[in-house]
Amino acid sequence: MNPYYDYSQTLTHCVYSIMQPTITIKNIDKLSLEKSLINRLYYALYNRIIAELPKLQISTTGNKHKQINDILLSKSSNRSIEQVHEVFNDMKILREWADYKPNESTPPYNLNVLQSKVYSIVKRKKIF
Repeated sequence: MNPYYDYSQTLTHCVYSIMQPTITIKNIDKLSLEKSLINRLYYALYNRIIAELPKLQISTTGNKHKQINDILLSKSSNRSIEQVHEVFNDMKILREWADYKPNESTPPYNLNVLQSKVYSIVKRKKIF
């Protein structure tokens, strides 16, 4: 396959494994762990999308996150891509909160739902 695709699979598997109730992670508070998982889910989605955008993979200019958003938005007349765009936007907002906004209150989210939505996109054979 493609290294971006493979990495997206690895990240979603990692999140799924960590979320299982039999796994205990000591000395990490729940919010920090969830923020880390949100970050991993976002990058699983990011890498899955970029796996189908070879020009963006080799690009050295601009903000790739914004470029992905713009590409998804431009193709959002397709309902399937519109759904990917919605999940990407939701995950981007949560990832930015998790990574850069420690003083802001926690936005509403359900980690199980996020994991399910991201995984449903990551496992697709084709997005575009």
